[in-house]
Amino acid sequence: MRSAFRSLTDSIRRYTVVRGEDTLYINLKLKRNEAFPYAAATKTVETKVLHDSIGYIAINTMMPPVLEEFEACYPQVRHLPYLIIDVRANEGGNSLNGANICKHFIKKTQPHCVSQDYVMQPDSDAYQGRIFLLTSPCTFSAAESFTIDMKESGNAVLVGEPTAGDTGNRPRNFSTSHGTWFRIPTRESRKSPQGFPMEGVGIRPHYVVHQTVDDFLQDRDTQLEYVLRMIFTHSACTHRPLH
Repeated sequence: MRSAFRSLTDSIRRYTVVRGEDTLYINLKLKRNEAFPYAAATKTVETKVLHDSIGYIAINTMMPPVLEEFEACYPQVRHLPYLIIDVRANEGGNSLNGANICKHFIKKTQPHCVSQDYVMQPDSDAYQGRIFLLTSPCTFSAAESFTIDMKESGNAVLVGEPTAGDTGNRPRNFSTSHGTWFRIPTRESRKSPQGFPMEGVGIRPHYVVHQTVDDFLQDRDTQLEYVLRMIFTHSACTHRPLH
């Protein structure tokens, strides 16, 4: 849906819209690199508390000022026993921002997957509870390297859909003689510290959960609901109160 009204070249695109028993055909003129605005009001970082004891923090970009906004929001949830981190809408930015955010969620030192000579040290106020990370095919670039670091820390349970399969790898823009643009990695593909290919393969969550069309139409967050059920089950099995 995010790319339905985007085009890499000036074009006329024909859309077929099915509404019940009616079928509509719509022609739209699209300009290169233009798109209908979406989520214009989306904050860089969004934080809330669910069911009194479950923290939720959506990190929607890795572009500035994400680090400053994250550090302002993080104290609201760092003391809670469960934390859901949502990068499903995060299309990336600066991988170093992701590494500096990751320091709040790791329990031991580990190399950053993009620049492995950069060693991440756990922050002094690193989170001590149980972490769930929500991912999607829109999790891309620096958000994907953040996801790799989180997964390889062994400190997060990934839920959702596999990521895009592209951590960036020094991309450059190229144009054909017909005006079609491509953004292509220019550096030789590398592997993460634990051997995961940094290009061409999406990061598969521990629990793959897809949103159905009916769930979408009913405005249900299938993946978030799945995590909440996991938390409630874990709490009941361990007799650990959620408060």
